[in-house]
Parts: sequence; structure tokens; C-alpha cells
Amino acid sequence: LDVEAKSLEILRPFIRRISLNGQYVVIEKGRLALEIQAVYGDIFINRKDGGISTIEIKSENDDTYGNLFLELWSNRSRFNPGWLYKLDVDHLFYHFINDDRFYTMSFPELREWLFFCESGIRPRIYEYAPKLQTKNEQLNDTWGACVPINKIRCAISSFREFRASTGECIDSPIPIKQSTPELPFARGA
Repeated sequence: LDVEAKSLEILRPFIRRISLNGQYVVIEKGRLALEIQAVYGDIFINRKDGGISTIEIKSENDDTYGNLFLELWSNRSRFNPGWLYKLDVDHLFYHFINDDRFYTMSFPELREWLFFCESGIRPRIYEYAPKLQTKNEQLNDTWGACVPINKIRCAISSFREFRASTGECIDSPIPIKQSTPELPFARGA
């Protein structure tokens, strides 16, 4: 299995748990899958309030540097923007497989923190020089911002850390209520 497929298999029990009656859709095959996934992410879940939420899952084998790689360019030489610009999802899950942990956060909240700022101040994303992705061999020249996990943890109120093997929240002083309809894995829910 490739990294993404392995990650999805590990996270399936958690995704079932946060979905209404375990109902969710993985966007991976079919005529429109690539178009849907490029904008709306990997997973559609039925929320406990009857609505739908979208989730993008990013995965790596190891957390070598304590950063999340936030893709700015999918293929810079072809001027193809990365998922940080193209996605319109509700939540980002970032999974480090060998470390048995993953992070969840509101994607709109993450983007707002990175790109919107007070008048006259540079957006925060420019604090992180674009870096070429070199972990995996690929044809694209993918560039991203390596943003420290602890900076995101402190800035994003919806940020949560979970043990991937059990789905247990391991950073919250407040117990997570599984029946919360809007964000069943958000801080203070």
C-alpha cells in the first residue's frame, strides 16, 4: 500500500466513529473523482446533525522535523497551485503513520491564520520559505511551507492531536463529546 492508502486504512475506525451511523464516502475512484477530490477533499462524512462535512487527509510516514508540509505548488514549473490554495474542505487531517498520531483542524481556520492579517502586515504564510518536496520521488516539482506543528497548535483553536491506533484524543484537557454534531473532534466540543 502507498502512504495515503495505508493512512486511510488506519484512520477508517475514527472516521466511522465521527460519522452519523458510520456513514462516509471516500473519493478515490470514478469519472469525477479527481475533480471532486481536488476541491472537496478525500472524505465526505454524514455529521450527527444530518449535515455533511468534507475532510482532506495528508499523510507522511514520519514526523522528522516537527512540521506540517502545507503544499503551495503542486507543480511549480507548470504553475499549478497546491492544495493549500485549491481545496475548499471543512477539515484537514494530517497523519504521521509511524508515529501513531494524527492532527485534525478546521481548514478554513488554518487558511485564515496563514493568509489573513491586519492591514499593512504581511500574511503569516510568508514567514515560511517555500521548500521543494524531496521525501518522495515524483515527476512534479512540489513546493510547500514547512510550518511548525506547535505554532499551529497554539494558533488554531480547532487543532486536536489523536493517537491513530485508538482514535484517542491525546492533547485535550477537555473530554471530546462524540455526539457533538458540528465538529465532533474540535477543541471544547
